[in-house]
Amino acid sequence: MLVYHWLTGDPWAREAVLESAAWVTAMDDGRLSAFGIFDDGPTGAATQTYSVDFHGPGRGAGNTVKALVKAFECTRDAARLSEAEALSGRCSSLWPSSGATAAVRSFC
Repeated sequence: MLVYHWLTGDPWAREAVLESAAWVTAMDDGRLSAFGIFDDGPTGAATQTYSVDFHGPGRGAGNTVKALVKAFECTRDAARLSEAEALSGRCSSLWPSSGATAAVRSFC
């Protein structure tokens, strides 16, 4: 959608990119969950891949990170990039020694 926005200038495409990032951010915000009163930490819903108990590297986490990186490219809001780095760190067993931060930043 971001490339489409860049090519056509369509503001709805830009808004779709930003809404996707806002959606995955809200999905992972523990304060918005039913249990937020007890635990406001990340829900993990944004990194779920194929089952509720698997949050390792996979399509779910990858699409979430991609949505956040695209929103960063669109707005240059560093908070989106920080969220992508945090999500990468939570689903990679190699973090932080693997250079996952560099991998996320290389998307930009």
